[in-house]
Amino acid sequence: MFLTPLVLLLSVCNSRICHNRDRIIKDKQCIGCDLRGIDLHGANLVGANLVYSNLTGANLSRANLTKAKLSNPPSQFRSASDVTILDRANFSGANLTQAEIYETSLQKANLQRANLNQANLRKADLRAANLNYANLQKANLRDANLRQAKLQNANLSGAVMVSAALHQANLTNAKLIKTQLSGGSLLGANLTHADLSYADLRSVDVRDVNWQGANLSHANLENAGLTGPYQRDQDFSGAYLCNTRLPSGQIENRDCAR
Repeated sequence: MFLTPLVLLLSVCNSRICHNRDRIIKDKQCIGCDLRGIDLHGANLVGANLVYSNLTGANLSRANLTKAKLSNPPSQFRSASDVTILDRANFSGANLTQAEIYETSLQKANLQRANLNQANLRKADLRAANLNYANLQKANLRDANLRQAKLQNANLSGAVMVSAALHQANLTNAKLIKTQLSGGSLLGANLTHADLSYADLRSVDVRDVNWQGANLSHANLENAGLTGPYQRDQDFSGAYLCNTRLPSGQIENRDCAR
């Protein structure tokens, strides 16, 4: 049986068809589409598959993207041109619970107040992204690039951020309770009044971090180097210190025997 050209056209999701907002919401699938600047504000996109699509500058504010696929599958399954791009996209207030956004570019994206609970953002590029007030509880941010990201008042409790780069990120008032940050970098980050109780900061680059008013109760600072202008007056008495270089230059091993 041969398909007519019209049937073939309707069976393929191309950029022209997928630019139709109603069709995207109905089909919840648009793979490899050019969706730059599209308005999907408030759309119901639960479980939608938008991999390999270019959503640069798209408006997805308050959209429901629970369990949506916005990621880049492993490179062995795609060509170099098959990439998902979410740079400068607006996800403010969107529901991205358990969404797959790994290995995806989200540079300067607006994720303010977005719900990213348990989202997979492994190796995502979130440079200069706005994540203020975002819910990132138990999210996977392993190896993510969060340089200069805005994370004020964000909830990162229980998130996996092993080997994540947070250079000069603003984490003022952020919750990082039991967050796994080992092997990453907080170089020059602002952690003013952040809650890092029980956080894993083993071997993290914490040079020039601003800890003023931060809660470091039971935080693990093993192999950390606490140097920089903001660290001298910080009270590290409640933290776990082992092979930890204090602001004075002294190596503290008081908790190694625990």
